Amino acid sequence: KIAQPLDAAHEQAGDFRDMSAFEEAARAPVEEQSVRKTLDLDRVATDERSHGATTLIDDRQNFMLAPGAILDRRYLIERELGQGGIGQVFLARNLKLPGGAQVVIKVLRKETLEREDRDWFEKKFRSEIEALSRINHPGVVSVLDAGQLPDGRAYFVMQYVPGVTLRSVITPGGMDPKRAADLLRKIAQPLDAAHEQGVIHRDLTPANIMLQIVGSQSAGHEEYVKIIDFGIA
Repeated sequence: KIAQPLDAAHEQAGDFRDMSAFEEAARAPVEEQSVRKTLDLDRVATDERSHGATTLIDDRQNFMLAPGAILDRRYLIERELGQGGIGQVFLARNLKLPGGAQVVIKVLRKETLEREDRDWFEKKFRSEIEALSRINHPGVVSVLDAGQLPDGRAYFVMQYVPGVTLRSVITPGGMDPKRAADLLRKIAQPLDAAHEQGVIHRDLTPANIMLQIVGSQSAGHEEYVKIIDFGIA
């Protein structure tokens, strides 16, 4: 169990999917990923700024979260991955870390600012941050940071999850019973950890369960699960 994550660190990261958002992230060109990995932090920041990246400022009227923007002088927004009922998800890089490690940033949609029930949306969004922060289990996506955008919307930063969704591997003919039973056991463990903290997911679907395979076919591999999207927990 100690060797498996070490082996995984030396393998090429897989796709990053959560419904359409995670699937879109997986389509990033391999060439772009390879080039970016060779850049040090200074070159990442300099090169991205030269192509239109700007540091976000406290300007409520002209504020925009878009590719090329730098949030909190740390997170370089690469692209939008998708939108849900009240939230947007972006793929970004942490410029303060060597190699500009990829992260995922979730924010409230701008439309919520104009709604009369804005406070309810804000409260619901912050409850997702709280829920994820309370659960300490490798089978649940981790919150790395949280803050507030210049226009007042909350945001939080999650770990980048390489892998595929459970939905993507379920074929019309079904799944091998042994594999299905093993996955059910692995899904139940992080759910149990969440329940112990008083958190109920309420949206547990195959699209909200990530699968990560560690190891190779020849040497044997292990399949892990990670539960994501606690938006209505």
